[in-house]
Amino acid sequence: MKKFFAAALVVSMLTVLLSGCMCQVADTTFQFDGSGTVEAKFGFSEEMVNAMNMRAEMTQNGFSFFRYDGHGYYGDQASESFANADEFNAIFAEVSAETAEVSKAATPGTVTLSVASDGGLTLTVQNTQTDRRSAIKTELAKQLPDYSDAQINALLEDMVMTYRFAFPAALVDYNAAAGITMKETLALVQELIKRDIQYIHVSEKEFFQNARRGADETRSRLDLIHEAIAGKTALIGLGNLFTGDDFDKVIGTGWVELAATGRSVMLNPDLARLVREGRDDLIDRFRDESKNDSYHLPKVLWPCVPDKDGPAKLP
Repeated sequence: MKKFFAAALVVSMLTVLLSGCMCQVADTTFQFDGSGTVEAKFGFSEEMVNAMNMRAEMTQNGFSFFRYDGHGYYGDQASESFANADEFNAIFAEVSAETAEVSKAATPGTVTLSVASDGGLTLTVQNTQTDRRSAIKTELAKQLPDYSDAQINALLEDMVMTYRFAFPAALVDYNAAAGITMKETLALVQELIKRDIQYIHVSEKEFFQNARRGADETRSRLDLIHEAIAGKTALIGLGNLFTGDDFDKVIGTGWVELAATGRSVMLNPDLARLVREGRDDLIDRFRDESKNDSYHLPKVLWPCVPDKDGPAKLP
């Protein structure tokens, strides 16, 4: 990723665009020893490129068109591996420094990985900007003085900045004396609802799981979180939900405004229709080998597919 971003940032004609609407997506997968890989996408929105009349320059400088989350961008995609925490930190430190040099408004902040003496991994993410979107909007308005506030807001709708981190399962299998408790979780919720966000999404292994530490253990975690939100934003809950009946039950608790599912959609591409028609009897909870071709899943997702004998193997 370091080489990829460095190549993008040295193109002087992109200086202005770095203050504008972009797609920054980095998926990082860690291994037990602190090594891992970063899969990155970086680009500028199609609307932004058209507004600056720079589509030809994008092609000339090797940037290709791609789509992410329903929007079009001009940029590139790359993958880079790191052998340890120091190499990981160097990648993100260089990206942050180079971005800040071109545009402070676009600075992604700092991401630091550390390895404890017992082998545990700690990831620290910091950003000193209280409102990155406003900072970028201010810079964008300077570069497009003829654009109205509504037009600039429309451009900003294509701004995507996502950093996802995946740890080995064993690293998050906390014992009774370690890990984040409901006390810290509820404190985080109190901070989140101070911000202008549309929803909080909580994924659990089981929707109805009760709190274990740091709060009333007779109440469910989602009930406690919903109480803490106090109507300030919507709560989405997820956890082993497959059928329409499952969704009805969890919405009926009053703990969440919306319910979500992942594995059921993987197993039932037509889940929405089956739920709408009340055909829970046709909704699969486990993989059916005779339907492998209908799942349309990339290889990376097959281990996540529920199988009666454990994670599904590649067909």
